[in-house]
Amino acid sequence: MKSSASSRLLVLSAWFFVLGPSLGLSPSFVLGPLSLAGAQGTQDQARTQDQERTKHQAPSTKDQPWFGTWQQVPPEKKWFDPWPYQKVTLRIEPSDDGLRVVYDMVRRRGGIQHVEWSGRFDGRDYPVQGVDYVLTNAYRKLSDRSYEIVVKVDGRAAAVATAVVSSDGRTLNVETTEHDAKGRTVTTTARYQSR
Repeated sequence: MKSSASSRLLVLSAWFFVLGPSLGLSPSFVLGPLSLAGAQGTQDQARTQDQERTKHQAPSTKDQPWFGTWQQVPPEKKWFDPWPYQKVTLRIEPSDDGLRVVYDMVRRRGGIQHVEWSGRFDGRDYPVQGVDYVLTNAYRKLSDRSYEIVVKVDGRAAAVATAVVSSDGRTLNVETTEHDAKGRTVTTTARYQSR
């Protein structure tokens, strides 16, 4: 399915949404996420949010089972045909008193997209770097093996994702929920394996 020239790829941490339908726009391809036509604003605007951090020691990898490098397993039931990626790698690491999330996505024809997010598990909005519009993620720890992400575009809630690390620490499952243009709830699941 083609999207308009103004459409932009929206990549959320390890999740990808199809924001187009939820905003009444034509969808474009991505993982379980969205293409956003007409997103306004810049990364600089998002950076103006208060991001003051306290100077505590970063949590150790032992304390955070999601730290490490994860490789996405292409879903059996693909959200898009053809599948747009050869490979999606997610790296989660300690940063200051929070964490840093890095996505490197290799597209079918070899193009690479690099996206980063840094923040804390405090439920506050922190900007996603690597996109041309104002996209924020707010992380909140749910348990020792899970966390929630509230995704906003231009300050409006777009999706909620829940990430859960398996008990053996080898799999990270991310379930994302959003609403389509007709108000229906749409849920997608992305699975990552530890590398």
